[in-house]
Amino acid sequence: MLTYSNSVAIAGMSVIDACSIGSDIAVVGQSSNLIKIYDTTGTVLNSYTLNNGANSVCALSSVSACVFEGSTMDLVDITNGYIVNYGGGGDNVPSSPQFSAAQPSMNIALAITQQNGLLNKFNGNTFNLSSIRVINYSGTRLSSIIALPTASTWLVGNQKGVLQEIDQNGVSIQEFQLPVQDTICGISYYNGKVFALVQSGTAYVISWLTLELLDYFPTPAQTASPLSISSNGLMLYGTSYKFGSYITSFITDIDVNYTPVSINPVLYSNQNNNFFVYGFQGSTAWAIQNNNNLYLFTTSIESKITKHPSIFDNGAYQQGRWLALEDNGIGGAIVIADITIPPNNLTNVSLPAGKSIISVAIYQSGVIKKGSVARFNT
Repeated sequence: MLTYSNSVAIAGMSVIDACSIGSDIAVVGQSSNLIKIYDTTGTVLNSYTLNNGANSVCALSSVSACVFEGSTMDLVDITNGYIVNYGGGGDNVPSSPQFSAAQPSMNIALAITQQNGLLNKFNGNTFNLSSIRVINYSGTRLSSIIALPTASTWLVGNQKGVLQEIDQNGVSIQEFQLPVQDTICGISYYNGKVFALVQSGTAYVISWLTLELLDYFPTPAQTASPLSISSNGLMLYGTSYKFGSYITSFITDIDVNYTPVSINPVLYSNQNNNFFVYGFQGSTAWAIQNNNNLYLFTTSIESKITKHPSIFDNGAYQQGRWLALEDNGIGGAIVIADITIPPNNLTNVSLPAGKSIISVAIYQSGVIKKGSVARFNT
């Protein structure tokens, strides 16, 4: 669960991207060509001027940030502002969150470019910026990249719904085609599972060990944003609804320790300003809106129980839809689970502990559509 702490206005820049670095948060922007370092209370620790603006940022180490600026890159020491610009071997990196990622143990960072299958590569051992091409890429532009925490590899997504694990030379180790050919705009990894969000608003859960699709779920509305995940299994994402000329943006979190995943209620909403980049820094979650406001939250894992729901009618288990609502009084019920129970009845669902739950089952017995309602405590 996330609990709102405070927010601060990021002054003097139009924010393009941000990342967690060391124990702080690095924010980069255009117009003023700045990189600002914030602590987890929202205090500005340092502010430095970049060479050529900023399109994407990632942490190469606890004190070094790679800021990709078109076809060049600034290596920034966030403690003293020492900046070295590298160029000559890179291609243009567009402005977007989750377009660069580094493996600190290897001292190497990769960034997505505007060319199909092409990545910029910064080698912090030789201090060289070059370009590499993803081997066996599917002939379309890459759209998201993360560094896998359990290996010396990266995970890239493209505009046709393909995930590829690659090494530092672009060699494809394994890949997975999502059920849809849609742009992958966000990727996260936790405990052997990959989470991929596509632009039309569906998130997919894949076992990266067996390359099996484990689960998928719709986000509350069309989403085009990166995903970020904490060390204890909370995943943060933002989404928005459009009502006429008004856009209402939401941010919430998903507990991915369970399958199906547990989607917590909407945490925070704000009109006409989208959340577009976010992450975790220790026990603090952070998110930035396109009005240049930085929001900070504290994190905690909610206690859960595992329930084995079933639909039994006419002497047999039935296939159907099963919903669980957290009963918070009149007008306050929140849907916390919405699953399909298969004919074999082999389904588990995680629910918050210590709650009053209303369950609703919708199914068909023969030619008759039926429903049932029950109440229980977790």
